[in-house]
Amino acid sequence: MVTSQGDALKNELIANLIRGITVMNGYGAYSNNENKVLYTVYYPL
Repeated sequence: MVTSQGDALKNELIANLIRGITVMNGYGAYSNNENKVLYTVYYPL
């Protein structure tokens, strides 16, 4: 997920998923806007 609200989304995912999340800094190649990139693996049980 790419979002400008990385901390809020990270906290929501941690509260509701029993999974780890990797957070990376990213920026748009065209726009040069900085964003957070959140990466997690979801496998429904």
